[in-house]
Amino acid sequence: YFGSKQELFAEAAEFRIDLPDLTAVDPDDVADVLLSRFFAVWALDTTFVALLRAAMTSESAADTMRRVFAAQVAPALAAVTPDHP
Repeated sequence: YFGSKQELFAEAAEFRIDLPDLTAVDPDDVADVLLSRFFAVWALDTTFVALLRAAMTSESAADTMRRVFAAQVAPALAAVTPDHP
């Protein structure tokens, strides 16, 4: 796949989940939209799967995963859940 953990982390630094604009989604459907997107990424992007597996045993990979979620998922959720910071 990626040769080394450093190559995986370099690839993961560019990793995009590409969430849709959740503000346009009915609040009751946000979880379904997120799950659908995560399953699609899981099925189509070997970087995500490799990073997820590496995060189980590597603190660096876990940090990378946390940064991806903090930078991409958290802001998208914050936009649709303003009452729940």
